[in-house]
Amino acid sequence: MSVVSRLLKPFIRRDCDSAPLWLRLMAEVRAAANKRNPKWRPPARHPIDFSYVRPHHIPAINSLCQLFFWPGIDRKLIQSLLIFNSLISAVLCS
Repeated sequence: MSVVSRLLKPFIRRDCDSAPLWLRLMAEVRAAANKRNPKWRPPARHPIDFSYVRPHHIPAINSLCQLFFWPGIDRKLIQSLLIFNSLISAVLCS
């Protein structure tokens, strides 16, 4: 349940077409590593699911923000993003 007591879908959007740079690079590395293996086939690509921020995401988001953007960031600020995300979801789903 979200902060506004609305049941949210498991994800916002599922993208089956995009191939971000990192995924393309990893596919090239795998292909280069297996170019001499005639039985090797590239693995199937999985879709990218864009999901809502959930409480179990907060520690990872907080760590990324501390590492790359804001060394002194407070956990409460990140938790406020969770509340904001739920409120935006409620508006979009209305």
